[in-house]
Amino acid sequence: MELKEQICRIFPRNIRDTLRSCDLDFERLSAIRIRANKPVIFSLQGEERYISGQKSMTGNLKNALCFSMDDIREMLEFISNYSLYAFEEEMRQGFMTIQGGHRIGIAGNTILDRGRVTGIRYISCLNVRVAHQVLGCGDGCLPYMYEHGILQNTLIVSGCGRGKTTILRDLIRQLSNGTSFQRGLNVGVVDERSEIAASCRGVAQMNLGMRTDVMDGCTKPAGMEMLIRSMAPDVIAVDELGGSGDLEAVRSAIARGCKLLATIHASDYKELTCIPFIKKLLGEHLVTRLIFLANEGKPGLIQYICNGEGGEIQL
Repeated sequence: MELKEQICRIFPRNIRDTLRSCDLDFERLSAIRIRANKPVIFSLQGEERYISGQKSMTGNLKNALCFSMDDIREMLEFISNYSLYAFEEEMRQGFMTIQGGHRIGIAGNTILDRGRVTGIRYISCLNVRVAHQVLGCGDGCLPYMYEHGILQNTLIVSGCGRGKTTILRDLIRQLSNGTSFQRGLNVGVVDERSEIAASCRGVAQMNLGMRTDVMDGCTKPAGMEMLIRSMAPDVIAVDELGGSGDLEAVRSAIARGCKLLATIHASDYKELTCIPFIKKLLGEHLVTRLIFLANEGKPGLIQYICNGEGGEIQL
């Protein structure tokens, strides 16, 4: 099923035809924000579009159509294929993943049991994060990730929405399938928030290569330990390092012979070294490649690549 239809089919029936016939560029679409009694916002790489009251797309907020709670309830029925209970465990974490790997964040009235969130009811906000796979977008990074033919422990660094996860996904695929630099490697992916593989009911929706094993919905420390014990990966790949316990988990994985491929949020080398556990990893020479993405322009552009000491690398 093509991307356009994957998105259109989760909308209320009275909106589907509008989306199917409009000039919206679904390949540039990154997110859709839906809030009760507010305009629906379609985000296209910095540009916002709305559904007009005349059932067409518009850039004029004054003409934007607002969604009701009934519209949101109807969307949830389509998203869950009329089996919302089947997504209860995911919903406790605040999101659902659907066919195509699109992740739908939810917000509303939480149900608590002894301080623990056990569910969400009266859902009034949805955030549809549109999954894109850009095959080959990691090509520019690969040559820099090796030194004397040996894969280096690598971090992909940028601010929000700059393409870190998309590049990570493609590098996983290429390392798994094999490249001109190296034979295919066994890659273990800890997909804590289902954003790398975009698994739906346990099946990866993204192409991560033929030698990749995914531990979905698991914390990074626990997932790394389980993968190392059970799947013997050559490479451990994770998204958004920074949680408690990540430092020791990374240290343990590297000490046991795994290479690290990960992303982290920072705008430049100075900001990166202000993160305490990253400063320790760099100081211990455990991470030796840093790929910084540009904070402006088209997402995924490489700004510069350096070693663990911050020295820019030239091929």
